Amino acid sequence: MTNTKKLNYLKADITLLLLSIGFFISYPFHSSFAGGLIFSGCSAGMIGGLADWFAVNALFRKPLGIKPNRIIRTDIIARNRQRIFNALVEMVQNELLSKENLKIQLSQYNLSEAINEYLTLHKGQEELEELLITLSQDTMENIDPLILNKFVDGLLREGIENIKLAPLLAKIINFSLDKNYLEPLIDFLFKLLKVLVKHPQTNQVLIPLIQHAYDHYEGNNSARKIVSSFFPSSVDMAEIVQEKLLSLLDNPAIHLKLKSYLEYLGEELNINPALQEKIELAKERLVDNQNIYALITSYLSGFPRKISTENRSLALWFQKFIHNILNSLINFNLSNLDNLIKTKLNDWIDNKHDKIGGIVRDNLDQLSNETLIQLIEGKAGNDLQMIRINGSLTGGIVGILIYLMTYFIS
Repeated sequence: MTNTKKLNYLKADITLLLLSIGFFISYPFHSSFAGGLIFSGCSAGMIGGLADWFAVNALFRKPLGIKPNRIIRTDIIARNRQRIFNALVEMVQNELLSKENLKIQLSQYNLSEAINEYLTLHKGQEELEELLITLSQDTMENIDPLILNKFVDGLLREGIENIKLAPLLAKIINFSLDKNYLEPLIDFLFKLLKVLVKHPQTNQVLIPLIQHAYDHYEGNNSARKIVSSFFPSSVDMAEIVQEKLLSLLDNPAIHLKLKSYLEYLGEELNINPALQEKIELAKERLVDNQNIYALITSYLSGFPRKISTENRSLALWFQKFIHNILNSLINFNLSNLDNLIKTKLNDWIDNKHDKIGGIVRDNLDQLSNETLIQLIEGKAGNDLQMIRINGSLTGGIVGILIYLMTYFIS
């Protein structure tokens, strides 16, 4: 708890104490005008302060040891944790991160521009180029030249549509696992994602999304407006979301999960007919894209037919080949890539959106009652103590006004 919050607790207690002292001191003089005026103000303020003290503490615990019953409600947060969690899950899944909001914001975000910026301004091209060159050099040193030559000839002669992509992907994944290429590739992927998360445009996308969710959540409901007053501003919340995402991307456990998933995918690609069918359908859609097909065939057409005695020259050719691909990617109109990424992400949102609520609930369920109370009290305690102070002062003022009214009327 910060010093400001401690100070507000102290202010609330001192206010109540002073009003109580004033009540007892002025009581013997309450028959006089001045004494009655002070007595009335202090008594009303003390009653208001005590009432608000009980109400505030009843949110978090059992003040005076009073157990909750039909008339007096205490320990409110602990007894209503599931209702609170349900409301939070509903707010996050269907208001803060609703399908419609996510898709609207995604449509306004230029993914290809962020990728292009990473490749050109953050040395992403150099890192990816170094990784691919290392992979290609090791491949040339270990792969059977006849198999590679047959693969390239068959690719050009029979066409991409005749190649079973699922077993090929499985071999690539398994080869990468054997040669420990997955970890640097995953590191590169997460660095790219971190650049996307930290991009100023991401912050500008999050702020109106969060503000819209806040406004939609409040509506005309005064109770929700009180609850939303405890939330950080949309600007602060956007920064919090970015920090959480960056923390998630830095989490080694996530890297391990992705690696485990790729290991699992490598096995499934060999044994799962449904997955193999999906891969083939995706390949057919890719082949139907004539621009991509022409780009692939143009680069493959320069692939050497024989490499058994040309390892060094082929290594140099690979370096130039990779460098040209990345330069082409940077100079190429990325609108098609942007549309493809957004289409896939929209499909993912449709299929996986319900998982958001489950993730939120799983994390909330891990909180004990004590931790939940500490969390809420730490965030809202400052304002709640101001409620106590305001209650005492308002009660005192009302008490004085009532006394003056009754005095002059009588």
